[in-house]
Amino acid sequence: MLRKLHDERLVPWLHHIPVNLEMRKLSKIATWLTSTYEGRRVARAVAEQGLQRALKALKEEDRAVCVYQLLLELAKIQKPDRPALTIPPKLS
Repeated sequence: MLRKLHDERLVPWLHHIPVNLEMRKLSKIATWLTSTYEGRRVARAVAEQGLQRALKALKEEDRAVCVYQLLLELAKIQKPDRPALTIPPKLS
């Protein structure tokens, strides 16, 4: 199981872009961050603050383990024989 690598010291919209587990708004957030001046400004600021926080809080070995774990999770979801996710219909 992937352990939680952050805590309350990471502030949403300062150190990271918050996305819920369902990721329903991910495409809207990504579009805003990449296609508007304000979104690009926010994305750059969050990236810079997140990087500074990571460099301050994590040793190089910790960062390497984090990247490795993320790559393992990415490999799991890209597995060809993985069943497709189905989106349940919206209830009225």
